[in-house]
Amino acid sequence: MSRIYRHPTQPTVELPPVDLLTLLFDSEHSLAQDDTILHQEAANPSNTVNKRQLRDLVERIAHGLRTNYGIGAQGPNKDVVTVISYGQMLVSAAFFGVIAAGGVYSAASPSSTVAELARQVKIGNSRLLICGKEHQAVTTRAAEECGLPLSSVLLLESSPEWKLRSLEGGIDVVSSSRLSWQTITDRQALKDSLITILWSSGTTGLPKGVMLSHENLVAETYITALSGRQWAAKEIEKGNELPAVQYRTLGHLPISHIAGLFGYLLAPMYSGGSVVWMRKYNWEDMLKCLKQYEITAFYTVPSIFLRISKSPEVTDHFKHLVGASTGAAPMDGKLQMAANAKLGSGQDAMIGQTWGLSETTGAITMMPKGESDTTGSISPILPSVELRMVDDDFNDELLKYKGLQVAPAEIENVLFTHPQIKEAAVVGVPAPDDPGTDWPRAYVVPVAPDAVSEDDVKAWVADRLAPYKQLRGGVMFVDGELPKNAIGKFLRRELRDRAKREMGIKAKL
Repeated sequence: MSRIYRHPTQPTVELPPVDLLTLLFDSEHSLAQDDTILHQEAANPSNTVNKRQLRDLVERIAHGLRTNYGIGAQGPNKDVVTVISYGQMLVSAAFFGVIAAGGVYSAASPSSTVAELARQVKIGNSRLLICGKEHQAVTTRAAEECGLPLSSVLLLESSPEWKLRSLEGGIDVVSSSRLSWQTITDRQALKDSLITILWSSGTTGLPKGVMLSHENLVAETYITALSGRQWAAKEIEKGNELPAVQYRTLGHLPISHIAGLFGYLLAPMYSGGSVVWMRKYNWEDMLKCLKQYEITAFYTVPSIFLRISKSPEVTDHFKHLVGASTGAAPMDGKLQMAANAKLGSGQDAMIGQTWGLSETTGAITMMPKGESDTTGSISPILPSVELRMVDDDFNDELLKYKGLQVAPAEIENVLFTHPQIKEAAVVGVPAPDDPGTDWPRAYVVPVAPDAVSEDDVKAWVADRLAPYKQLRGGVMFVDGELPKNAIGKFLRRELRDRAKREMGIKAKL
């Protein structure tokens, strides 16, 4: 029987019966004030957007989309607008503006090829595209492949001026008039709505469109903040003064992924915080921005936390940090502790609080210092969330060695602690003498060529894990880095296919 995990005391909570824009701009739940700076450009810190300005932009863009392109004219949930861009401030205005007009925001990966973007446009039946300047060429070619005129391709720019204009025809979508969004309070309408399409990363096949409603995004916004707010309310009831910390995060992950969309467009605004936008992630710029902008809340993927934990370049970059979280891939206690050792250089600035690294995407768990598990932990399951742990075939076990369970993540996190290993991923390969047994096989990126041998790697694991968890499938060394998707998640399917090729096993049709 499948095992389902739930929150022990709050298996369900009642959501506010409002649409996403009303929740963020007009409800008592949202902490952002009209003059709260919500977005700031890292390369030009004087370029900022506050809540009042964002509302104005959203309503003007909504009007421009409705009057020039008919978005939402025949009712909501129908007209899909495909958006492809690196990180920039006005993506928030485009996102909310499309929804305010009654349209559906479809987020394309910034690494999309012409064929991939065109496929997404066709599947979503999108008749309008928005792109940043770096994606003008790929978007133009995708539009041509889909039979769309260049007047239906809009260029979004946040600097040096704010603009959203068509590539041909001179259409300025930032209208001089305004269109307010429709406030929705009917629970069934909120559940049945379609406002956003996010696309899977393609780790198990071609990317699939995930359709999200007002209810979906309101739930994620409301529920992920609930535990922290309940804790804060209890502290106030006790007469304890809460620390005065400004919520400031660094936008460096793709906004086409839920981690970026939720982590930069929804969660900070809901909590009265601000986002400093990097145009595109790179290691050196990220380190510079962490110090320059005194980042207090930091969400990133485990692969970046792994680099943080191993890099001698990271010194006092996190001295202002109050909270950190992670998701999209596994992180065990060893990596969590190693990352926290680097993040902890600013413990005096934590003001008696620790926000534990969490495997719940986008969730930041706030708890008094001393209550976090020193051996590593994930956050509690959130209210209204059900969790089941399965393998690729939706079975409750992962790898099996002679009937015993073997978790690839456990072996990976042992490998992460090796000083000569930069990256590692583990997949299962079939044992030649037992079709019901998986042999763990490691793919390893050493810190330098010939820095470690296969025997060294196997011995490292043998000294730390039980006999049935050993690397009987072998150790393969990879130059550069392991295959990952846009947010740093290992593409295990590619590694499994590679293992089959290496072992001469034909893939299943």
